[in-house]
Amino acid sequence: MGCGASNERFPDIEMNFNDPQPQTESEREMSEMMNDKLSKGGKLLTIVSAYEGCDALIREALSNPGDKEVEENAWLSVKKAVDKLLKFYNFSLNIDELWPSIVTHITEDSENTIANEQSIMKQISTLFHFIFNFDLKKMMNPHIQNDFAYYRRVLSRMKSSKDKKKLSVNDDLANKMSFFFAYPTPMMKVLIDSTTQKVNDASKECLITALSLLANASLKAVRDVIDSEDPAESKDNAILFLCTITGCIILVDHLDQRGVFHSKSPILIKLAVETILEFRDIENTDFLLNSLRFTTLHLNDETTISAVKRILVT
Repeated sequence: MGCGASNERFPDIEMNFNDPQPQTESEREMSEMMNDKLSKGGKLLTIVSAYEGCDALIREALSNPGDKEVEENAWLSVKKAVDKLLKFYNFSLNIDELWPSIVTHITEDSENTIANEQSIMKQISTLFHFIFNFDLKKMMNPHIQNDFAYYRRVLSRMKSSKDKKKLSVNDDLANKMSFFFAYPTPMMKVLIDSTTQKVNDASKECLITALSLLANASLKAVRDVIDSEDPAESKDNAILFLCTITGCIILVDHLDQRGVFHSKSPILIKLAVETILEFRDIENTDFLLNSLRFTTLHLNDETTISAVKRILVT
């Protein structure tokens, strides 16, 4: 089956996120699978937003080496914190496992799928929304890495293998989680790697077509919101569309050797970046602009459109 590419630059697709319901059996199955793997995203955003860290107890323990009670208090507190971090890491594994199936689903007949399977499109948008917001909160919270660094430090000193077996995060898992949290935008890194490493070359062009089509259809939807009489009324859906545009730009930029910021980009890149900036008058979109600045590959290429550079580089 072909890519389902459209020759139109602004696709004739209406995005509708007002309680979309699956229309076919395949859409229902994919929707249920996504919901099963990703439904905890909202709860995890609440947890990371409220994450306070164990700095005071850690400082006290480091200042009082040999004080068993102080060290025990710090350790017990950090263990609870790391149990939360494990939930974040496990969710990233769900994304990595599920994303290739989503990619396959939307690339087999991209135009028809994007136009008619709005429940899937909304879940993809919700996933992008989660990824950008989680990474933003993680970057702004140094307690996460501080807590985990202390956990690994104490874990390495634990001599009893019996004690280690009782822990939810052992040495091997701690090493894997350390790589995850060391990255500035860990969830987006998972999505980028899952996209670029698990998609074969034969499917790459179809995926670029599908993601570009989704970005342009979402851009059209946001422009409709901005041009409406009361754009603030529809801002929740608009933010989902903007997250989708940003996510698709990042992924296509990593997939396409030429990147996505040049004049022949399959995404309406100049209008997309301008729209993200323009929507800042209604809702803060700086986190999306920063994602484009720091998680793309080709922004500083000589072929990048000058208007895009003015917004994102200068």
